[in-house]
Amino acid sequence: DKIYTCPHELLEKKAKELANVLVQSDRNDAYEIMGYCIRETLRNAMEHSGADSVRICGQYWPKSQIAQIAILDTGKGFLESLKENALHQSLTDDEKALELALLPATSGKKIMKHYNHNGWGNSGFGLYMLKNICKDSGSLLISTNKVALEIDNKQTTWGHAGLRGASLKVEIDLKKLKELGTLEENLKRYRDKSNVATKPSSSSMTFIRGR
Repeated sequence: DKIYTCPHELLEKKAKELANVLVQSDRNDAYEIMGYCIRETLRNAMEHSGADSVRICGQYWPKSQIAQIAILDTGKGFLESLKENALHQSLTDDEKALELALLPATSGKKIMKHYNHNGWGNSGFGLYMLKNICKDSGSLLISTNKVALEIDNKQTTWGHAGLRGASLKVEIDLKKLKELGTLEENLKRYRDKSNVATKPSSSSMTFIRGR
């Protein structure tokens, strides 16, 4: 068996396993897209929530090529996580925290030096990429503490929530996303339109097929 040198490698392995179960393949575009989305939702929880565990579920409809994943943690939530960054210590509002977390290069945080040099550095692009994937081809629903935000290609809707921690629900029409290009092409397009000086980590720009 392969020896994993950091928890991110194990996380990616789990994302590949779940994506394979979800779309019944580990080679096609659907697998690559869903694997990326699963990994980034799990990674966000692992790096930011402080929770000991997370819950994840998914569903895929082959005929319509619609896929859904949902993840829940009972950690600190977006507000408290962002306040750990010196630039955001004055934040007091869940809504503002959620808005900031979805911007490129805002929610990045330093992790162990070794990870920053092996492609797993947290550059703050994961949720930004996920938001754009969902906006182009489905929807994203995020709840944290008192607020909830739903984003699709038509509108952004705010609502109320009563949740300790955070939850994300991703719905993707894989046909629509494929019309826009490959996962790699879409990620590059989102990076180019971000208009920030910070570069995404290599892991935020790729997902390698296979197990």
